[in-house]
Amino acid sequence: MKYRFLSTAVIASLGFYACTTKPTNTVQTGGGADTVTVTVATEVVKQRFPANVSAPAMTAANKTLWSKYCVGTPDSTDSPKPKYANKDVAAAAAKLSKVAPISFYYYSGPLNAYGLKKGQEAVLTGAPAGTTDMAHNFLSLLCGEFRDRATMIEAKIKWVNTINKLAVADNPKPFDLKKSIWSQITASQYNPYLVISQQLFLRKREDLAAAGNRHMKLNNSQVVEPIDTPVNGQTVCETNFIFSELIKKGQTTLTAAQWPEYKTKYAAFAAKCSANDKNYIYAFRGDSNFKPNSPESNGMIWHSSSVTNNCQTTTKAKTNENVNKLTTDQDCANYFRAPFFSRMNAARSGLATWMMRDPKHDRVFSNSSSPMFVIATPQLKAGPLEFKFSQAPGEKLADFMPINWAAPDLGFNAAAAGSQDFIYSRIRDGVNRHTDWYASGYYDEAVVPRKMGDREISQYKTEAYSPFVASSYVMAASDEFTSPGVTVSSQSDGRKHWMFVFKVHKDNWYTPESVKAGVPVDFNKHWFDETSFGTNSLADKERAWDRLGSPAETAYTTLLTLADLQQAANGLSVQAKWWMTASRFRLHQRKAVTSTKIHRNNY
Repeated sequence: MKYRFLSTAVIASLGFYACTTKPTNTVQTGGGADTVTVTVATEVVKQRFPANVSAPAMTAANKTLWSKYCVGTPDSTDSPKPKYANKDVAAAAAKLSKVAPISFYYYSGPLNAYGLKKGQEAVLTGAPAGTTDMAHNFLSLLCGEFRDRATMIEAKIKWVNTINKLAVADNPKPFDLKKSIWSQITASQYNPYLVISQQLFLRKREDLAAAGNRHMKLNNSQVVEPIDTPVNGQTVCETNFIFSELIKKGQTTLTAAQWPEYKTKYAAFAAKCSANDKNYIYAFRGDSNFKPNSPESNGMIWHSSSVTNNCQTTTKAKTNENVNKLTTDQDCANYFRAPFFSRMNAARSGLATWMMRDPKHDRVFSNSSSPMFVIATPQLKAGPLEFKFSQAPGEKLADFMPINWAAPDLGFNAAAAGSQDFIYSRIRDGVNRHTDWYASGYYDEAVVPRKMGDREISQYKTEAYSPFVASSYVMAASDEFTSPGVTVSSQSDGRKHWMFVFKVHKDNWYTPESVKAGVPVDFNKHWFDETSFGTNSLADKERAWDRLGSPAETAYTTLLTLADLQQAANGLSVQAKWWMTASRFRLHQRKAVTSTKIHRNNY
């Protein structure tokens, strides 16, 4: 598991390739306005989708909702501002202003284009007293980067307002199960929950094995490897039980000896839970920093970087040919008018290259250890979306099955033609490439190679491309990603930072059992169970679900901040001062805001 178009009138064009060596040949494809010059290791064949892809016109409903939270013109490329007169926006600003700068990360391209790196933005725009620049920039970027998806702005502002900095001192009162359990837990209850949730997964898997159901078979299948029977996730009801009936009463483990009593007590508890609480499953994502994009796949983020890093403003491209060789003024305007659509469309493009390849390429693609660069050329010119691949010298990877771009499944279900083996193996290969993405690299042809002394520094990133974003459905598997430096080289303060909590309806959890039951794939809503589909050690370890691009608005549940876990463990004073004063924010501000390192969450 990894942590890791365009305007209302302009049709997006995005080229993808894959190769094992640095490109050596220049090839020109297309003609007229659709001509694209590309550099690849081997011959490239252009695949065109049957339908054009363009950003839909902004709806009146989106404009109205955007204006509820933001100031400016929604259907434009203007640099927007937060609407602090809105009480939810003001409350979010107050919450974010208590968070240390080291706990934020902002991508430099949009930050520069929106003019948010000048310093003193909060003061200059009349934000409420005490609002930090980090908080103001977060909300400004949220208004800009989601201007064409205002429902996401609303969801994330509500998400921010759920922030619970886990207190050191325990609350002696019983949990109020009519409220979110996550708003009530304390730092001392966090580690016992990690232990119990991990052991709960193991106990459930042991029960499957004892019943002879550790592995499963598909219908009329030729799959030879053992297919894991999915382990049921932890529902809202079961989570409430763990905290209120176990951890609150001092239990810190769930051993095999404790398991029978657990099942008996939980059955009685669950009988009183609502249907909703039994239908939703929690998923978790640890992170060392928080950003308006949290969380989006690299398939979204790296497309954004490809465009915005070459934009001087939202409408003006950089003109230095030693820096920018592809991006135009129109490209910048296209992105900033419909940024969410642009990013998600790019991720769908990447997913289509993975899922809709011609079957003759299965052997080379299914080996996730085989190096494969995804080379993205974000030329945002009018014309159909394009895909072009090559896998290895002398071997083309450029043929695709029929793609229905407008469909939620991209034509995947029709391509499967009822074959459960096809569905299973394609999803298996996709989640394997995601979780073991160290051989799935990325190259941005929009960036000019640079010199360092006598050496040319390649713009290749030799790993970490995926259209998927992931979360663990066992919190313990995601906890290691909460500390800075674990997955990305960054400043560390010796603390854990963020745990994102999501809530997913069980019908949107797609497993091998879903394949066997004949459930059609829907890439717009399904979370694919990496744990049961995946066949490598990382898939088993990280207990992940993988979803295209970004969670839906309804999934965002709670944000936990973990800075005082150590104090809870060793009894030190609550005066950790993690939620700092404004003066301390200013001390760290420049380094935190101006970082240009790529944020690559290994998750």
